Amino acid sequence: MAGKNAIIFGYSDYFFSTPPNQSVGFRFDLSMFEGILRNGVIYSTDDWINAIATYNTTKLAGETISMTRERVFKELSKGKNRKGIYKLQGQFKNFRNTGELYFEINAIEVIK
Repeated sequence: MAGKNAIIFGYSDYFFSTPPNQSVGFRFDLSMFEGILRNGVIYSTDDWINAIATYNTTKLAGETISMTRERVFKELSKGKNRKGIYKLQGQFKNFRNTGELYFEINAIEVIK
């Protein structure tokens, strides 16, 4: 599956960030899971994947590190705590140290 471009949909309870710096930019990590809606409440399943957004993969033409980080932070904040469904575009990759599959985010949209 690594190397495949895809669009995935899912939920997340939270995300966290590494401190921004000039050499790397920033990194947001979130665990995406498939949600099941029952009686108006979204329940998580056992199926999940790590998703990562970085400056190099999410920047738009003309944006600085801080502009891109602020835009990505705002979009991720809209969907946290299962407030919305994330629509993520990107590519599946494997971590070098563990070989575990993750999703590298290129574009984020929150569907309410």
